[in-house]
Amino acid sequence: DGPTYTVETLREASRRYPDAELYFIMGQDSLETFTTWKGWYSIPELANVVAVSRAEADHGAMSYELNRIFPDVVESGQGVWQMKGGKSIYIIGDFDFVISSTLVREEWKRVQISPHWSRRLLPSAWMNMQLR
Repeated sequence: DGPTYTVETLREASRRYPDAELYFIMGQDSLETFTTWKGWYSIPELANVVAVSRAEADHGAMSYELNRIFPDVVESGQGVWQMKGGKSIYIIGDFDFVISSTLVREEWKRVQISPHWSRRLLPSAWMNMQLR
């Protein structure tokens, strides 16, 4: 199967759902390595980005990093930045909810959710990608 990349997933979602307002949620750790991702510069063109920090995180560091990697971004409100092209980037601080993509993938593998059950709970586009 090989690796999948966020930018490709968002392109496919944009193609399948052209009228949808897409959001991509990432943690602060991902924002810090964002420029190493394949096609990272296209992600905020395809979806609004929500960057979430944990309670113990330095929220100012997220703002600094955002301004560093997107020098043309304009702050339009507390924790909200506007990109050229109309998409937004949101920074949510003090998010006290323990979740990560690693935890989700591990739980997915552990439970071996049946496709019938999971199709009722998860978005069909995500399920189709996982079942390939």
